[in-house]
Parts: sequence; structure tokens; C-alpha cells
Amino acid sequence: MVDDMVSRSLWRAIRDVTPFAAARTGVDRPLWRVAGAPARGAELASAISTGVDAEVLYDWGGGLLWVLLAPSDDAGAAFVRPAIAAFGGMRR
Repeated sequence: MVDDMVSRSLWRAIRDVTPFAAARTGVDRPLWRVAGAPARGAELASAISTGVDAEVLYDWGGGLLWVLLAPSDDAGAAFVRPAIAAFGGMRR
């Protein structure tokens, strides 16, 4: 059992995506918040990572991905959006 203070600290760190915030090097890097099917979160992360170097944190059992990318002119949209579309997302 985790005591109340430790639990609150842990969930605050998850909410704030602290591992990515702590890794900041002074260079702004785009951070994507991508929601999808939990069962396919790892596949989606792999699809995004195929074209670009990405760091991924999984939340909601894989249904929410926090994707940190290297700086680029389009914030990584050229890799993220097609990957999401391949998994049935971004319909308009």
C-alpha cells in the first residue's frame, strides 16, 4: 500500500508528464497527446517512431500516448498524423 503523499506525488507526476519535463535540455521539443484504443497503443507508438526519433509515455493502459519528438518545422506532424490516420483516427 502506498501512503497518501506518495500516491498524490506519483499521480501528479503522471498528470504533468514529469519525465519529459525533467529531461528538457533548453531546446523546445514538440509534445503530442494522442488518444486511441488501449489495445493498440504500442502499435501506434511504433508506427510514429518508424519515421522519427520519438520518446513515448503510455497512460490509460495504452489508450493515451505522450509522444516527445525532436524539433522540426511541422512539430512532427508529417509522421504523427499519418500514423494516427492508419489507426482510424483524425477523421473529419
